[in-house]
Order: sequence, then structure tokens, then C-alpha cells
Amino acid sequence: MESQMFAGFIQDRELRKCRAKGLFEQRVEQYLEELPDTEQSGVNKFLKGLGSKMRFLHKKN
Repeated sequence: MESQMFAGFIQDRELRKCRAKGLFEQRVEQYLEELPDTEQSGVNKFLKGLGSKMRFLHKKN
């Protein structure tokens, strides 16, 4: 008998095989498509800066 967790695991594996995107990935893709080209570079700079701050805080701990 399958447990609920095992069924979820199987479903997740099947979705990965199809390379299905989750809701978050779909929204990000849609958002980036709607942005003008000039704004995308600003978004990338923001995300890179945020990543740098997270690495700094991780090293600090």
C-alpha cells in the first residue's frame, strides 16, 4: 500500500521527467518576458547583489 508521501514523491519524479515548470517558474518567466530590455538588467543587478549579501551573511555565521 502506498503512503501519501510516496505518491507525492512519484508524482514529483514524473513531473521532473517532463521538465514541467512550477507556478513560481512560470510567473518568473512571464514577468521577465513582459519587462522591457532596459529593466531586465536592473533586475539582474538586484538579484546578484542580493545573492552576494546572502553569501556574506552565510559566511558570517
